[in-house]
Amino acid sequence: MKIPQLPALTTLQNPAVRHLVWLLHSPQLISGTDVFVPGQWLTEQMLERLLNWNSQPETAPALLQAIPPRRLGLYFESLYAVLMADLLGWHLLARNLPIRERGRTLGELDFVLLNPHSGEVEHHEVAIKFYLGYAASVSDPALWYGPNPHDRLDLKSANLRDHQIQRSALPAARAALTAQGIDAPVQRRLCMPGYLFYPLDSDINPPSQADAAHCRGSWLYRDQVHRLDIANWLPLHKPHWIGPWVDSQGPDPQGVQAVLQQIDSSATPRLFARLQRTDSGLWCEAERFFVVPPHWPKDQPKNQ
Repeated sequence: MKIPQLPALTTLQNPAVRHLVWLLHSPQLISGTDVFVPGQWLTEQMLERLLNWNSQPETAPALLQAIPPRRLGLYFESLYAVLMADLLGWHLLARNLPIRERGRTLGELDFVLLNPHSGEVEHHEVAIKFYLGYAASVSDPALWYGPNPHDRLDLKSANLRDHQIQRSALPAARAALTAQGIDAPVQRRLCMPGYLFYPLDSDINPPSQADAAHCRGSWLYRDQVHRLDIANWLPLHKPHWIGPWVDSQGPDPQGVQAVLQQIDSSATPRLFARLQRTDSGLWCEAERFFVVPPHWPKDQPKNQ
């Protein structure tokens, strides 16, 4: 099947549609034969539907028209549900299905879907992640931490592959699926797009498991910000961590200073975009930066 050419993200002014298109072609932060690449299932007819949602937002699924949740993970899961069911035409059999045994919750199955092409039931575990590469010394290998350093790429990947995606094979999961009238999954798939941020002042190797074309940014300490020209910066607030910023709204110097002060007071990393103006008059993200407090990743952020 020939995969149609996706539009440039900067041409999509509907944020939810832009986030969907980013999800369709975003490289994964995890590798393996069980990794699911949504864009490979896209057809010309589906692309036309997607572009119609962009130009006529009132025709989009209700989830895309609703105010997005504050929690990025919940918003990402909503996007994934729209992507799979409303755009690609897979049948959503269950979402966040709890697995319980003797009154104890063992976890959930993120998505259970019917693949219309194979007729098989599939179990998908999904996550969107943002990791910053950090090496304690030049001789140490880099570890990839989330803004909350309790989250780490190698640990999350192992948990996804060794635990989360294996849950559908548990007897308790089979029982929960049977109770819903769902056959046991034949395929198990992982989907974990995101961004990797590299230190501003040092070279580190990318993690071997990530797609070589992964989305990138830079990170720096709060006391290094003065070295950069931040005149065209804009703070990125969730859910706009997903995909590039595109808007008629330009840089926000006052907002940038306010968020930088929050880093000082809360010891919490914050995300910014450097914008550039296009010929159409829109401001588009050119690159993104995480700014972190002085002792990161040793200090645990107080708030996320």
